Amino acid sequence: MKNIYLLLITIFTINFAQAQQYSLAGTTSAMSTSGCYNLTNTTDQAGAIWNAYMVNLTQAFDITISLNFGNRPDINYDGGTNCGGDGISFILQPVGSGVFGGGGGVGFHGITPSLGVIMDTYSFNSTDPTYPHISINKNGDELHGTTNELAPPDSAVGFPANVSDGLDHLFRIVWTPTLTGIGTLKIYFGNATTLPITPTIKYTGNFVDNIFSGNPNVYWGISASTGGCWNSQSVCEKTIANFASGTVICNGLTVNFTDNSVSTLPITNYSWDFGDGSHDTTQFPTPHTYSDTGVYNVSLHIQNSGGMSSTMTHTIQILPAFIIAVNSDTICDGSFATLTATGADSFTWDDGLYWGATKVVNPNTTTAYVVTAISSEGCIVNDTAVVTVLPAPIVNVNSAAVCLGDTVVLTVTGNALSYQWANGDTNLVRIVSPNTSTNYVVSGVNTYGCVKTDSAVVIVSPKPPTPVVTNIGFMLLSNATTGNQWYNLAAGLINNANGTNYTPQQTGDYFVIATPVIGCSSDTSNIVHFNYDGIDESNLIDHIAVYPNPAKEELIIETNLNTEQRLEIVNLIGQTIYTTYIYRKGIINTSAFAKGVYILKLSSDKETVVRKFVKE
Repeated sequence: MKNIYLLLITIFTINFAQAQQYSLAGTTSAMSTSGCYNLTNTTDQAGAIWNAYMVNLTQAFDITISLNFGNRPDINYDGGTNCGGDGISFILQPVGSGVFGGGGGVGFHGITPSLGVIMDTYSFNSTDPTYPHISINKNGDELHGTTNELAPPDSAVGFPANVSDGLDHLFRIVWTPTLTGIGTLKIYFGNATTLPITPTIKYTGNFVDNIFSGNPNVYWGISASTGGCWNSQSVCEKTIANFASGTVICNGLTVNFTDNSVSTLPITNYSWDFGDGSHDTTQFPTPHTYSDTGVYNVSLHIQNSGGMSSTMTHTIQILPAFIIAVNSDTICDGSFATLTATGADSFTWDDGLYWGATKVVNPNTTTAYVVTAISSEGCIVNDTAVVTVLPAPIVNVNSAAVCLGDTVVLTVTGNALSYQWANGDTNLVRIVSPNTSTNYVVSGVNTYGCVKTDSAVVIVSPKPPTPVVTNIGFMLLSNATTGNQWYNLAAGLINNANGTNYTPQQTGDYFVIATPVIGCSSDTSNIVHFNYDGIDESNLIDHIAVYPNPAKEELIIETNLNTEQRLEIVNLIGQTIYTTYIYRKGIINTSAFAKGVYILKLSSDKETVVRKFVKE
């Protein structure tokens, strides 16, 4: 941009139909193409075109025009003769229909009060980006970074860097006010035929109060200027017929047609031809039903208030209805359902995990499954299968662990209507005595006919071997290494008598039952009669027991005397290999002893007892 000055020029009066809608100012001239105006075509020019009717900013408007920025390159001015500039602005202002900005100010400089959408193709000022850019400014100030800049270039999306390409570009302005006075201005900048969906740049504010001092009535127009660099810059009204319907109609004979036409001036006439001899003159015709499938050429002809017209024709194909089907099902909770789709060659399911016509599911609640198919013509159709899940009955039965020969009671609980064991028994209670570990299966059925099963696992453990009791003088010895419980035949269980040996304190009949860790008890051992005559502690030899003999890992020496004795072990060559003292019981670790015969000496203050034992 260059420093420029505002010029006020008398409006040219053009005596032909297309100029009646607009006022031309500066170097603007009508082109041979109806509805088009050339704004600049050499250096140091400025031209503008203003709509002859003011718009009210308390009301919405939507304007679409076409802009052409010329084809000279957009470069920084270097004194050459082949540089392009300066750009085009869309402006709202209440001053009049004869204003324009002169010099190189993009046609906006100095027009105040005003709101401008600045499309600058020439980088000169230090605040300019080095590429063509778009911004929203106010009050004739085209510079960037000032308080008059409302939306800077870096907030824009998709404004082309090669906008001076000699081609037409659609330019759409949408103004949406609110009751509070705040409105949003959205700008869409596209190519010759297409506008973007997302605004190229936008700004929201109270334009009426903050820019135009409460006056809502303004002129809208297009203004351009050139300096030492120039381009042939022009603007055209746009009247483009367009509509949407789809080219392949998949869902039967009825088609919806939607008008998407654009026009700078209001469209006053619509004429639809549906290709089957039927017509309509409304903007949005009711859905049209064709009598048969086939190919139809549909056209829309429009005309605006300035007499400009446009026609668009689309070819559509009406296909037979594309229908698929999938079965629903009712299952019991915990069961599976097989869903099978028909009517197409390939299918996808809504969870994305299954492909193909068949899907096996096992939901725990009633669930809908959507299947999708795509025809060879690209038609997409869905169908839904509903799998209804009925509640299953509650069936529980207890498991147990028993010893061989014992019985166990299995009891069924739950809310089923009836129960049945695998052997046909229908009782809730079943008494069993298996010889080996066994599973017992029971089923229950409810009022929905749903069946649920449960299993009772009865683990059978063998009984331990029957222990053998030996009388070894003053005590009784069991050959069961663990789990012994001693009994008096007459008095019953003897408390705290749980060792491998037991010294009776009275005459009677005694036996032992072994119960190892697994919990099963042996049968009753042999019954041994024991005569209790009292103990003479003066005679050591009668009160000593040595076992096991032969010994492997350990040797046990027991007495029932209440005095300490000295224990000595001697090998056959007379060497003493072990010495200790014991009181009532001693356990000697013999694992390190060499195999052979040893002499055991047990001494009190009165006598010494000698015994032999063998180490295996």
